[in-house]
Amino acid sequence: YQWQYYNGSSWVNVGTNSSSYTTGNLMNSTDFRCIYSTQGIGCTDANSNTVTVTIHLPNTADLSSDDYVWYGAGSTNWSTASNWLKYDGTNFSTASTIPTVNDNVLITHFGTPLTCVSNLPYIAVASGECNSIKITSNAQVFLNNSKKLTIKGNLNNAGILTSNTGSIDIAGNWTNTGVFNAGTGTVTFNGNATQIINPGPASSAFNNVVFNNTASGISDININQPCAINGATTFTNGVVNFSGSGSLSFGISATSNIGNANSYVNGSISKRGTSAFNFATGDGEHWGPCAIAAPFLNSTITAQYIHSAGPLNWTAAYMCSGSDLHHTSGVEHWNLSSNESTPNVTLYWNSDSDVVDPNDLVVAHYNASSSCWEN
Repeated sequence: YQWQYYNGSSWVNVGTNSSSYTTGNLMNSTDFRCIYSTQGIGCTDANSNTVTVTIHLPNTADLSSDDYVWYGAGSTNWSTASNWLKYDGTNFSTASTIPTVNDNVLITHFGTPLTCVSNLPYIAVASGECNSIKITSNAQVFLNNSKKLTIKGNLNNAGILTSNTGSIDIAGNWTNTGVFNAGTGTVTFNGNATQIINPGPASSAFNNVVFNNTASGISDININQPCAINGATTFTNGVVNFSGSGSLSFGISATSNIGNANSYVNGSISKRGTSAFNFATGDGEHWGPCAIAAPFLNSTITAQYIHSAGPLNWTAAYMCSGSDLHHTSGVEHWNLSSNESTPNVTLYWNSDSDVVDPNDLVVAHYNASSSCWEN
């Protein structure tokens, strides 16, 4: 037996003298045949029928030279090089190394039907990294065992991204049109330029979030759609801003620090539940946090800091009778609203508050029904 494959211009001998032949990894559709002969009077050599092995390759529309495509040839392990294909701008080859923070990756299914990827990628043995990552609508990525996925570019998820106990550090934009299962994991936004967050459907709420963007300005992190956080939020660096339909809400078990002069929400925040909570609020370049004690009833409370005088702040006639108030701040005020309980409120002042004597400070509440300020 002599096996042969066609290289486009001629037949090339391959394999050994065997009645069967197993190919290596094929990156292009290839024709094969076998020349067989036997000894004996009247016996002659003959060719077998030609068999075409058809190779289904990933769609290259979203690929550039040196990009990686998940193949899952031997396992689910992200950290195994042979589970990846590498694109050279024209052809694919089995990767010899795994993606780094300089490499874009595509997670997709391909083939007819979509059966070429039998093992879904898991970041569970070692942490993974990439530049930008795209997950198509028929694909999934899993994190586990407290491992981390570091994304130096953008995330575009139209499939399923499951964090489990893992964590994700992202320096670019977060775009989710598929499903994000946050599990008990943490997402850290740590870019050095403006980051845009499109969280996607309400079911794709974040668990823990760290805002640590080192860009300058008051729109370091732009939330373009309603965004929900159910775990712990840490404001370290970067001002969170809203555009489009953007908003930020915290679930029943959520917690937050009060932020700092370099990291807060430039807008309103809402919190649902019966637990005490810190609102890392601000207005423009000004940080003005507040906090609430635990509401007696399950309540949705919204807080906003406004760096300007409250209504009727300097007229004695608008200080409620018996309040002993002379005036309220001409610099700042907070708007808080609740659909149920009205717990005690803590207000924070800082160098932007123009406070002369802290001993003169009291908390005042504007009573809209009587149009005056209460002590």
